[in-house]
Amino acid sequence: MDFLGIGKRIRNTKLDPVHRSIDWRLPLYAALAALAIGMAIELSSVFDLIEIVYYFLAAPLAVLVLLFVCIRRRSMTVLATILVYACVSAMMCRFGYDLRVHSRWLLGSGSFKAEVLKQPTPAQGELKHIEWDGWGFAFAETNAYLVFDPSDSLSAGASSRASGKFSGLPCDVQKVYRLESQWYAVVFYTDDSWDACAPASSKNTLHPPAPV
Repeated sequence: MDFLGIGKRIRNTKLDPVHRSIDWRLPLYAALAALAIGMAIELSSVFDLIEIVYYFLAAPLAVLVLLFVCIRRRSMTVLATILVYACVSAMMCRFGYDLRVHSRWLLGSGSFKAEVLKQPTPAQGELKHIEWDGWGFAFAETNAYLVFDPSDSLSAGASSRASGKFSGLPCDVQKVYRLESQWYAVVFYTDDSWDACAPASSKNTLHPPAPV
């Protein structure tokens, strides 16, 4: 049953031919903007807070505004822009930390290496490391460490993207990134830390965090 003929009017409505064509410049600009904003967020020292604000508030609001414009103008270009922007933003949200890890290493590997290598040799067969990154709040903090692994024993974990316990690390970890030969970034589980998991004999050495 067609209530008040609304269905018939919708079926008979046709888009203006001008608005059926897509000008791909606007979707391209939207994709570049989403990439640029995502990279800027990941390189920030407070990326975790900005991610929440942008990906869960600002980006959805931008999509709603564009959707309103699309409905009003009946524009396929605006619709394509919405889809491209949403897809790129979702990918940046999903893989943003991977980009952060490798971008930070690319920009500052020399100083990071020097910081790790000047650490005293750890006890209990552990690997040299520094606290490299972290995010969260006081009640739920996640720590990441930069690790020097001369034997590349962590390469299997990095290749398989497996979580678990690896040689030279004091406790289970959720992810291992291979930065280059012998150098790895290791993300611990939330509320775990190297010193908390390490044997008592190895806790007397402080590992200052790397500069951002």
